[in-house]
Amino acid sequence: MTLYDTLEPHLEDLLNRARAALLWLDAHSPDSHQVDYIQGIADAYSHVLGQLGLGTPCDRRECTYYTHYLAYGPPALSHDQFHAAERQCERMQQLAQSYLDAGRDVPPNIERITRTWENKVRA
Repeated sequence: MTLYDTLEPHLEDLLNRARAALLWLDAHSPDSHQVDYIQGIADAYSHVLGQLGLGTPCDRRECTYYTHYLAYGPPALSHDQFHAAERQCERMQQLAQSYLDAGRDVPPNIERITRTWENKVRA
């Protein structure tokens, strides 16, 4: 579960309460300072909700390191090492695929190296 998943329902609830308070104040209170104050709170909640959804998948812990790699056991690689290995694995898979696309057998050394990288990233 990500930070966004945890906070989003609570912030949505607070935002809705602030909006309800604005409607009530608008109808019942001549004090514009209260309205401005509650509007500021509603704007802040809205801004935080928007910011939580931003950032990279790594920032939100939604990248493959968190969603795939860690799901299959304790990490042998750090987050950065995993993504570097993931890129190398993809390059090797593309190289192996290029042999197959050309109608040729994948050389044993390319196949062995590709499998090594696949094992590192638990592909």
